[in-house]
Amino acid sequence: MRLKLSTMPMSHEEQKIYLYLESMGKNSFKVSEINAKKLGLEQSYLYVLIGRLEKKGWITGVGKGVYLRLPASTVIGGKVYLEDPFEVALKMFKGYLAFQSALKVHGLSEYEPFTIYVATKSKSETVPLLKHYEIKAIKFGKRFTGFEKTERYIVSTKAKTFFDCFYHPNHAGGY
Repeated sequence: MRLKLSTMPMSHEEQKIYLYLESMGKNSFKVSEINAKKLGLEQSYLYVLIGRLEKKGWITGVGKGVYLRLPASTVIGGKVYLEDPFEVALKMFKGYLAFQSALKVHGLSEYEPFTIYVATKSKSETVPLLKHYEIKAIKFGKRFTGFEKTERYIVSTKAKTFFDCFYHPNHAGGY
């Protein structure tokens, strides 16, 4: 049986980066998170290699300098795989998960949100994320408070989540 690959083979340096990301458990990353010196590469060359990996289909850019490392099993089938949209959203916007996204993180909603809400201090923007998701960054200004760092995310506290959801029910699954 012969597998049909949707990508081109990687060079030795590209393999180093891909395997480094895999060993670090990084499925989403920014180039600044890669230690070029540890890999024996120049920082400027790292950007070239990331561009080549993207052209070859081993990683995909999702915006704002954030990339997804695609597992080899999905690359073979020509699919894009997004393991953790919340992590990607927090890499794209400096802020914390809010509204429906925070309800999901706190285990207060079973609904799988395809719109990820991120509270920010000073910027509102909606960004598509691959085909199925969108990230809504919402400017909170003075209300940018009431958040905590959990094991995986920065998220609004339960109390702040309830307050925000009652204040803006349209972002919490209501109308």
